[in-house]
Amino acid sequence: MPAGPPPDLDLPFAKKRRREAGEWIYDNRETICITVIVYLLVAIVLLSSRIILQPRREDAAIVMDFSQAEELQRLEEELERAQRLNDMLNGMQAPDYGEVKNAVSNEHAEEMEESLSEETRELFERSEEVMEQMERNGAEYEQMLGMLGEERRPEERSAEHRDARIAGGVTVSFSLARPVRHAVNLPVPSYKCSGGGTVVVDIVVSRNGDVLSASVDKSRSASDNCMTEAALEVAMRSRFNVDPSAPGRHSGTVTYVFVPQ
Repeated sequence: MPAGPPPDLDLPFAKKRRREAGEWIYDNRETICITVIVYLLVAIVLLSSRIILQPRREDAAIVMDFSQAEELQRLEEELERAQRLNDMLNGMQAPDYGEVKNAVSNEHAEEMEESLSEETRELFERSEEVMEQMERNGAEYEQMLGMLGEERRPEERSAEHRDARIAGGVTVSFSLARPVRHAVNLPVPSYKCSGGGTVVVDIVVSRNGDVLSASVDKSRSASDNCMTEAALEVAMRSRFNVDPSAPGRHSGTVTYVFVPQ
């Protein structure tokens, strides 16, 4: 009789082992599923973070480069402004009072010369001769001034009857145009104050040549009280030629340059 396959041994723990593994998986199926899901989520988060972090690092580098470029541009602009300020300060120089002449300048003298007729020029030339002769004879000159009721101080010499436009710095210059007027008496206060500077006085002159009003042009004048008061004082005492063709209130300016003492 041929031998057949050995019969299966009926071990008491074999069926129990297979049954216990299946039962354990079945009993813990929810925990196993949650664990697998958690691991998958962690893997997805790690991969996503690597993909997102890399571009962020590049963006940060780009922003840093732009900020450095802006800072460099700002520094270059500040350097340029500093250089312009330095050039401007180097170009500014204090006025050279050594070149200021103690004289009176009529800013419209050339206009007046062109408009004068030959007869008027001869009259002015004769007046000059008379004035020079009177200057040479001090006694007669003072006597004539007394008769005319005009007083002059040594530091306030009258302007010549025939004005000239003087180049360079002068102690007094005036402007009266349309028609052009010339000065008869224009006191010079330039050496009355210790400081130096320029004072521009707006004047209104009558047809008779008297100064009706005077005011300081503050936008073009020094703020020193001594200079402004002295300029106003002598401006009101100034006299110009009589001109019936001039306006009743002829506006002009007188500029006083004060030389520091």
